[in-house]
Amino acid sequence: MTISGSHSNEFNTTGQGSRTGFMRYYFLILGILYIVVAFVGFTPSYQAHFAGQYHIFPIAHIHGALMAILLLLFVSQTYLVASNNIQFHRKLGMASLVIAPLAWISMLLATRRPLVAEILPIDHFLFDVLLVQLMLIILFPFFFIWGMLSRRKIQIHKRVMVFLILIILQVAIDRMRWLPSFHLPKHFGSDIYVYLLLLPLLIFDLITLRHIHKTTLICLTILIAAHFGVSILFESPGWHKFAFDITNSIR
Repeated sequence: MTISGSHSNEFNTTGQGSRTGFMRYYFLILGILYIVVAFVGFTPSYQAHFAGQYHIFPIAHIHGALMAILLLLFVSQTYLVASNNIQFHRKLGMASLVIAPLAWISMLLATRRPLVAEILPIDHFLFDVLLVQLMLIILFPFFFIWGMLSRRKIQIHKRVMVFLILIILQVAIDRMRWLPSFHLPKHFGSDIYVYLLLLPLLIFDLITLRHIHKTTLICLTILIAAHFGVSILFESPGWHKFAFDITNSIR
């Protein structure tokens, strides 16, 4: 299911035994679910853009295309593993070494563009959006590098790659303002759905290992800590003042 290769005998196990039936295609189904989430999250913005009601900067189009390619690559890799086409899986996985860095660079540029397009008031909501974007800018290369370094340890690699793809979906989920927030603060209202998308991985661990894999727990702890850090600064006057000053200095 991975973006990059590994020993062939490890691809045929879940951690306890051979994969058969539904479990063989578990991560493929998970990947398809993630594409559906991205489609639902971003489609309204593009519809509004083409209707002239919402402006999307050109760099954001490039960034979106690169992230879409990563999602499609993830699904393709899960299919190749499920169909035991390991050789092509390894070759295709090398594409991520180009696409992921480009996606990260585009993330930096897409984050900067709306902040410098005009002088924003100090209490503007984009400074809070920036917090989430900075979180993703840090977590994306962290999970990608960890995933690449562990590509020969498939049980670690595939779980890290799920988290890599999941953080891409944070922005898509944040755009689903119609989702119920359960009366939680703004910064928690959408985060809860990120964790709901993690449930399939937790279920996979429990079914195949009878416990939560150590890698899943580590990644989950990192994600919770990152969200907690965002929650501390979200809508705080001190953060807004800092972001306002920094933004003006790079304009």
